Parts: sequence; structure tokens; C-alpha cells
Amino acid sequence: PVRSWSRSEEERVFFQERVALFWKAVFLISVGTDVVELLVDPASFTRPAALLDRGSTVFVGLLWLLCRRGRRSWNEILAFEWIGLAVVVALMVLAGRYGAADSIAHFAAQDPRVDPASLAVSKAADAYFSIMLVLGGGLILVLRSALVPAPPRATLLLTSLLGLPFVAVPFFFAPASTGFPALRTAHFPWVGALTYAIWWSIIAVG
Repeated sequence: PVRSWSRSEEERVFFQERVALFWKAVFLISVGTDVVELLVDPASFTRPAALLDRGSTVFVGLLWLLCRRGRRSWNEILAFEWIGLAVVVALMVLAGRYGAADSIAHFAAQDPRVDPASLAVSKAADAYFSIMLVLGGGLILVLRSALVPAPPRATLLLTSLLGLPFVAVPFFFAPASTGFPALRTAHFPWVGALTYAIWWSIIAVG
């Protein structure tokens, strides 16, 4: 990490290169997971969660191209980094609501005795998919910390803010198969929210 930037031209060029490298790495990882998903379960490629994932991949690829070409000002580079990460996180947590519903259906399909309307099954599938998203988001932020030099306070602030959707969205919004996820009116996952918050605190501090 760096303590501060003097904002010289050399530092600007280096910063732009590192942000471009970060988005390139995220893009390649995203494409790799998309290909694996297509090979393992082709039918899932048109589900809402998968479509949001594809949109995230395209968006990340666009950020990479914008950062690697032309001269970008400090503010533009910071916008590509911070706003770009915020959009990616928003797409991830929204996809997570549909992915949780897909997990419930998957569990029910694996065992005819499983009732997809069961609260226990719903909570288990929701918790499983939500913690996977926390780990995926943590991987992106760890990658960003490794590739993009930034003052420790900025990294802590960014990581803390981006962790909020991973905790709040599964808590306030129920899994959804179609349409926009509905607000919960009961059965709030208090234990899950606490678990996600602890996980993200470890990621932010680390």
C-alpha cells in the first residue's frame, strides 16, 4: 500500500495501468466461470442470475478497455475503480437473490422428499448462496488490494462500504425466481446477517 499520492504524471500512468490490470483479471476470472457454468449446466445460462452474471462480465470487460486505452485523469481512474466496483457488487447481490431461489429448486430436485416451500430449506439455500457471494466479493476486493496501490484508509473505507450490500440485501430481500425480489415481511435471517458481517469485517481488516 501507499501512504499518499503526489499525483504526478508518472504516478497517474502507473495507477491507470494497475486499475486496468485489476479489471482485466476480474474479467478473465468472470469469463472462466461463465464458460464452466455453460459446460456444466447449459440450461442455467438463460436464468435471471446467469443473465446478471453475463451483464457483470460485459461491464467489467468494458471497464478494462476504458482503462487500458487513452489517457485518463485521476478522477476518471478513481471513478472507474470505485463506481465500477459498486456496480459489480450491486449486480452480484441482485443475482444472489435469483441464485438463492435456483438453489432451493435444485435441492428439491435432488430429493423428492424436500419441500421447496419449507422454511428450513429456504433458509439453508439462502444462507449457502449468500455466503458464496460474500466469498466471491471478498476475492474481488482482495485482488483489488493486491493489484491496485492505495492508501490503507481508502482501502478500508472502500471495502467496508462495499460489504454493506452483501449483508443488507439478503436480510431485507427474499429469494426470487422471477420479477424483482420482494421485501421480507417475516423470517429475517438474523444469524445469517451476523455471519456475513463477521466474514466481511475479517476481509476488510485483512
